[in-house]
Amino acid sequence: MVFLSTDSPLGGPGRPRGCWRVGGGAGMASVSRATSVSKRTNASKRSSVSREANASRRPTISQGKPASPTPGWAVFLWLGVFLPFFAGSALGEDIRGSMPFIRSQAMGGSYIALADESSALFHNPAALPWLKTWNVELLTLQMTANELTKDLFFNPQKVASQFQQITAANISSLVNQTVFADVQLVVPMLVFPKQGVFSLLGAEFLSNLEILDTKPLPSLRVEVFADKMFIAGGGGKLGDHFSYGYDLRTINRTGVDKTYSFLELFVAGVTIDPTLLPEVNQAFNQGISYTNAGWDLGAMVSYPELPGSPRAAITSQNITLNSQGHLHGIEFGPRATADTPPRAGELPQLNTLGLAFTSRYDVYRLTLGVDYVDFTNTVLPHKEWIPRTRVGVEAAIWEHTDGTPLMSVMGGFNGYYTSWGVMTRVWFFEMGYSQYTVEVGSHKGDWPDQRRSVIIGFRF
Repeated sequence: MVFLSTDSPLGGPGRPRGCWRVGGGAGMASVSRATSVSKRTNASKRSSVSREANASRRPTISQGKPASPTPGWAVFLWLGVFLPFFAGSALGEDIRGSMPFIRSQAMGGSYIALADESSALFHNPAALPWLKTWNVELLTLQMTANELTKDLFFNPQKVASQFQQITAANISSLVNQTVFADVQLVVPMLVFPKQGVFSLLGAEFLSNLEILDTKPLPSLRVEVFADKMFIAGGGGKLGDHFSYGYDLRTINRTGVDKTYSFLELFVAGVTIDPTLLPEVNQAFNQGISYTNAGWDLGAMVSYPELPGSPRAAITSQNITLNSQGHLHGIEFGPRATADTPPRAGELPQLNTLGLAFTSRYDVYRLTLGVDYVDFTNTVLPHKEWIPRTRVGVEAAIWEHTDGTPLMSVMGGFNGYYTSWGVMTRVWFFEMGYSQYTVEVGSHKGDWPDQRRSVIIGFRF
């Protein structure tokens, strides 16, 4: 059960007076947890787009390349040229995807052309044929939180002093405050490159609460969900340099994604009444869930014999078709109106291009990745190229046979903001830390939200 309360805090740094509490009923016991309040400064712009309030997930485009003796080139070209004409639109500045891996976060989100270890499959299934050996991840746990959520656990008195009550008089001062937390669990992940197949079971819990700068009065977006998912896919090579990949993601989601207007929040009095959020309580108390599925497609061109082992990739994630035959994201539940998000939110369909280069010197590995996300201009609310650009570098030492190193240090740029992280793997135990910033507003500086992730896992 998730509810808002004025008598005890939930949040973390950056959230002004007032607090939310997030709790879970029996229906959530088996699923990972998280809490987050993101903001959208230009919410008025979102109201004109059908997927507006739901805009923040991660997507990407699919295969292809120019016609030549290898049939795969024609596929690559077809997808690159024609997919933009069929893609539907969804709006969001902080693009979130299902099960984002900590290494991609540390490298600024540049990941679709890396293809050096099994986590690449979360971002591009075409990486499968390039992996060196089979891999089994018995258990991987990743937790992400922003500053406000961190203070909730480590400095609750500070949070309590900041957020005593949210009233009609002070809610305007809370605009653009953010609490974010996400927990992901993978148990297990099986990868067999020679056989061309992989699969995994996973769970994710995310809570995203935002005080939006809508006019004339602020509003509150409540996005909370618990996902249980099964992913199975495959891939192969066409010739020596081209690979393709695909996977089907089946997701069962319990949750809600709803924006509450100022009047809805305070109609019963001067402070927020938790009973005015029936959709949130109902979703978890009654276990209301929705199941949907979508495809991820990917293609990659690799020349390992050339200096720097250059690779180029194209991916498309969360692909489903609507009744008009247009591509759109994976939707959970009905829409109240055409301009509101599905009841439990969606994973938007988004398309990405990527380049990567890797050089090895004795026991050292240096990697550079560059991604251009949403090149079809269907997710972000603007057409600027800098917010779509992801750049990342990694310096690693003593690479294991499955591509994971003994130690690696990473850094990158996610649009305008920097990221960094470290990871290590000793025998079968893996752990890591990353810190990155995303713009949850519509433009640079609207509301940068700094987040931290930690991961522990066991892989063979």
